[in-house]
Amino acid sequence: YVKHAYLINNCYPVREGDKGPKSSELSYLTFYASSRPAKLTKVGNYLERKVTRDIWKGRKK
Repeated sequence: YVKHAYLINNCYPVREGDKGPKSSELSYLTFYASSRPAKLTKVGNYLERKVTRDIWKGRKK
């Protein structure tokens, strides 16, 4: 498992009633991506695929 995918998946809320991303996990993902410029492209690509897949499946998270 790749670290950027793990960090992105941790930002999503676990319960259906939760709104928005988890702030501490999102802060760490931001730090991770900004301190490792080579990983920024991978983070962006993975996030784009995940959001596209979630929209296509009709997920509201």
